[in-house]
Amino acid sequence: MRIDPGVLTDPSIGYIDPVGKKIVVIPVDVLSRQWTKYAPEIAKTFDRHFADDVLTISREYAKLMRLLHHASTQIDSDKQRKMHMLLMNTATTLHAAIDLIRTGYRLQPGILLRNVVESMATVIVLCIEPGEFEQFEAGKFESSKAFTRAKKVLPPLGPINGMLSNHFVHLGDLHASPQPVIIYNPEDEAAHAQLTFVRGIINLLYITSELAFSGYGIERRYWRDVPGGGITYDPDDEERQWQKEFLRIEEEELGIPT
Repeated sequence: MRIDPGVLTDPSIGYIDPVGKKIVVIPVDVLSRQWTKYAPEIAKTFDRHFADDVLTISREYAKLMRLLHHASTQIDSDKQRKMHMLLMNTATTLHAAIDLIRTGYRLQPGILLRNVVESMATVIVLCIEPGEFEQFEAGKFESSKAFTRAKKVLPPLGPINGMLSNHFVHLGDLHASPQPVIIYNPEDEAAHAQLTFVRGIINLLYITSELAFSGYGIERRYWRDVPGGGITYDPDDEERQWQKEFLRIEEEELGIPT
């Protein structure tokens, strides 16, 4: 990209540092330079240090896509179509958050992840309270208030919502601390924390999607039929053991129903 030399005299992008006694210039292509020059270099370091984590998460994302695509072939109501699109867009938002992490953003992905959790809470309420769909269609459904009801079905939504809201969405210490967009090292605390959130959230998103389409002939990992009607959260021992290993946390710590 050719830069007009005349822009160097523009006070909005260049100035003389009176302390260092030097000219400081902010390139006019600062945004595209981040995308084309710095982001690819940062992504290379992320891929180098966290490739195993990403592959493990990607495998679960693929299973989620399989479930949602399978469900899409059997949808027969407007409510199911809307819930399916909510879940598909939520999965895309999760993908976007991972992409932000990969390109060096430590703070901003948490804001998107909080949106993912709110979408899950909304879908759960639409599943358990059929009358709420009319409110949703009328634009009167308050998704931010869905957590109180949704966490009764999926308790981990409560603490994860709290952590993401308090640390990322609402302004606090993280927002008032340096958050440079720089290369990664294997011990990067922010990367490990964000990937831990992603692991938990993608598992909850799968559980939510399975609940939404439990009657569509999909393979069930988490929900079982209850005699007399209804379903309950009841993964087998093998699935519970897999969750412990995938989430790298004990069930009681995360609050997964037992």
